[in-house]
Formats: sequence, C-alpha cells, structure tokens
Amino acid sequence: MAKSRVRSEHLRQLVAVAGVLVAVVVAGALLAPPLFLVGEALVQGGHAELLRGVGFARYLHRSVLLAGLLALCLGKKSRGPQRRVGLRGGAARLLRGFALGSAGVAAMALGLVAVGRLGAPHWPAADGAALLRLGAIAWAVAAVEEVLFRGALHAALRRALGHRAALALGSLLFALLHFVRADPHILPAAAVDYASGLRLLPSLCAPLARLGDVVGTLVTLVAMGGVLGDLVERSGSLLGGIGLHAGWVFALLALPQFCAAGPACIWAGGDLRDGLAAWLLMALSSCLGRRLMG
Repeated sequence: MAKSRVRSEHLRQLVAVAGVLVAVVVAGALLAPPLFLVGEALVQGGHAELLRGVGFARYLHRSVLLAGLLALCLGKKSRGPQRRVGLRGGAARLLRGFALGSAGVAAMALGLVAVGRLGAPHWPAADGAALLRLGAIAWAVAAVEEVLFRGALHAALRRALGHRAALALGSLLFALLHFVRADPHILPAAAVDYASGLRLLPSLCAPLARLGDVVGTLVTLVAMGGVLGDLVERSGSLLGGIGLHAGWVFALLALPQFCAAGPACIWAGGDLRDGLAAWLLMALSSCLGRRLMG
C-alpha cells in the first residue's frame, strides 16, 4: 500500500511537471507576437538595429524560454526560498568551468585539424568586438538554459522520479530542445498577429520528425546534458555548469573564425557536434569536471 501511494505521488508530480511545461510553451506562444511587434516598431524607428531581420520564429523560441524563466520566478516565490541547488562558488567556479569548456573545444579542434576535418588555424579577420559579442551570446545562452534545465526542471523531475531517471529524462529534453526550430522566414512580418504564436507551434516540432538524420548530434547533446546535470548534482551549484556550458558555446561559435571547414569524416560530420570527437570531448569533460568542480 505504501509503495502504491509513493508511485501515485510520483505520477502526480510528473503530471504536474508536464502541465507546467505545456503552460510555459503556450504562454511563450502568446507572448511572442506582442514582443515581435514591439521589436519591429523599434527597428522601424531606428532604435534597435540588432533586431533587424530577426524572424518571428526566433521570437517564438526566445519567448518560450522567457516564459520558462517567469514560471521559475513565480514557482520559487510560491515555494519559498529553500532550494537544494544554489550559486555557490562565485566567479572562480564560473571561470574554471569556462576555461575547461573552451579549452576542451580547442583541443578537439586541434585534433580535427590533424585529421583534416578543419583547416590550419589562422588569426581571424573579426575584431575583438565581434568575439566579445560571441562571448555575450554564449554566457546568456548558458545562463538561461542552465537555470531552466539544471535548476528548475531537474529539481522537479528529481522529486518525481529520483536522481538517475531525472538526469536521463532532463538530458533528453535538453537535447530535443535544440531541434525545436521553425524556418525563420516561415511567417512574413506583415502576417504576424496575436494568434501567430499558437498557429506556429506545430511547425516548431517538425524537425523532430527528422531526428534520424542527426543521431550523432542528438547523442552529443544528451551526453552534454548528462555531464552538466551530474556536475550540478555533485557540486550543489549551477555556476560550474554555466561556465562549462558557456565555454563550449563560445568556442564553437568562434571556431569558424580561426579554422576553415574541411570534409566531413567519422570524427566530425557537417555539424562538429556530430562525431567521435564530440563524444570524446563529453567524456573528457565529465572526468575533468568531476575532479575540478565536482
């Protein structure tokens, strides 16, 4: 009887998590049109050139993430301040994670140069400001995804399923998110209205039907989620994971400015995350992350 009650409670919590995820997606779909219209108005007024050419599909994707952050803030307020995972370690943990992530990708790149997948390194034509922008993007992406996935989602799944199942399911959801994309030009700006987000939701999931073409990248992203989740679980802090994630993203974004692409091979396909090199990077990052930040 006791086991039955425990299973029922776990199922109830899992259903609650699924309900919150659906609510976040719907809220993001409703939030995207007004944000897009405000952004377009700012562009037309000459106040936001960075937003020029940004399609509605990208607004929709970012709005879902924003809705997730809002849900996290509201949920934290309703539950009170007690949280198991925090931000312990300060800047030193962030920087160790960033150094480990960027150095790992740099080492992977040198290996890919040796096998001919990448051309010989050269000093980039981009100025320092361009690299700073890439760094800002990397830190923003890492912070948002780590807070949402390793901070909020993992904690909720852990309560419902336990650590191992939560780590596996959370890592899979994290990987699948990277394939939830719509054609940025699928909806002309003039056709956007307040229901456009809801109508576009099915097209966001269309790439999931082609996962068979990107199995290698999917495996890497699942492993990435596992490495980050395990690091947060062991350290009790999000900061190391944020730094490690930011280092990976920054190095991958900056790499094309240093090395020209070569022909795909077993070590790395058309996407550098697809292949043996990326899998080895994840394994190495797991071992070093446990030693240096776990």
